[in-house]
Amino acid sequence: MQVKSSQLGPLETQAFAWVQLKKRQLVRSGEIASVLGLTLKRETELFGRLCRSQLILRLMKGLYLFPLQIPPGGKWGPNPDWVLAQFMAALAVPYQVTGLWAFNRYGFSEQVPSRMAVYNTKLSGEKIIGNTGYDFIKVDSKRLGSTDVKVTTDNIAVVFSSSARTLFDACYDWDRFGTIPKVFGWIGMRVDDKKLMTDLINATALYGNIGTTRRVGYILSHLGVSKDRVKKLQEIATDTTSFIPLNPSQPKRGPIDKTWGLIINDTVGGGNL
Repeated sequence: MQVKSSQLGPLETQAFAWVQLKKRQLVRSGEIASVLGLTLKRETELFGRLCRSQLILRLMKGLYLFPLQIPPGGKWGPNPDWVLAQFMAALAVPYQVTGLWAFNRYGFSEQVPSRMAVYNTKLSGEKIIGNTGYDFIKVDSKRLGSTDVKVTTDNIAVVFSSSARTLFDACYDWDRFGTIPKVFGWIGMRVDDKKLMTDLINATALYGNIGTTRRVGYILSHLGVSKDRVKKLQEIATDTTSFIPLNPSQPKRGPIDKTWGLIINDTVGGGNL
């Protein structure tokens, strides 16, 4: 769709014409000013008008995202996955999507996600871009990995935690995501998927702490995964006289599992896990 002067003022029309000509969607402060002969103040005012009209997105100070074409209806609402990929590429920051966005993608949860949790190596805190909330969780680069790539319709790659890593994330980051004991049921639903369970074991061994390792190891053992397969986790968990609750959000009351060092204080499906 060509830019129509009836929709935009002269400066807005020229800005979109330049974006279309260059096929540039990420635009930094100073670029439009240089092309159109504007002061930085006038350029900032131009960007502000376009943002308020919902024709472009402000990713951060000095960084804006333009559509290549004026959207039907005059308001732009790009896919949040695509927006994230563009943003992180502009910053050159490694990342992976996890949390509810990933739980829904892999069919673990039917809850419609309204916010996107993003492990990454630089950003921390909440950010609203367009109509989507992003929770940036800063982690060490060693905690990134075990990923799966989603390719958008315009061939932009969006990095997600893999399905196994997503289950691990739900166990490890349970307090942030509110996923214990729900994740125990998710694992139970997929326990017959041997590759997924093997990948979960490997992810837990690679990224887990002692608490997560004990919980995942116990759950898998209880669900019938063989001792040989969970041996890697048992070696990490080790025998201990210090016991932690299976469900850390519930009172520490219940039978003791000495193998995994757990207080079995929760039930799923009518029986003790």
